[in-house]
Amino acid sequence: MAPNEDYYTPLVENNFLKVASITFLMISNIVGIPLAYGMIWFERFGSDKKRTILNQLFSATCWIFILHVCCLVHLPEVFRYLHGPLPQCWCFLASVLRNAALTIYVLYYDAITIMR
Repeated sequence: MAPNEDYYTPLVENNFLKVASITFLMISNIVGIPLAYGMIWFERFGSDKKRTILNQLFSATCWIFILHVCCLVHLPEVFRYLHGPLPQCWCFLASVLRNAALTIYVLYYDAITIMR
C-alpha cells in the first residue's frame, strides 16, 4: 500500500455491512434499554422487597449498561460511523469511556462472584 493511502475508507463508505451493523445497533438499543430498566424496576419495586446484595449489584450492572449504551459508547459510535472521522481528542475520550465502562462491568461481576 502507498504511504498516503487511507486504511479506513471502508468505515466511511456506505456498504451493506456498515448499514446492517448500525441498524442492528439501533434496534438493540431500542429493545435493550427498556429491558434493562424493566429488570431494575422489578428488582427495586417487585419481587416482594427482597433486595439482596446480589440483586442490587445486578441492578447496578444494568444501570451501567444503560449509561454505556445511551451516553458513552453506542450512540457516539453511530454518530462517528454516520458522520465520518472525528477529532483526535474525541477519539481519545471515547476510548477512555469505553475502557472505563468495561472495567466497571468486570468489577461488578467480580463483586457478584465474591458475594456468591
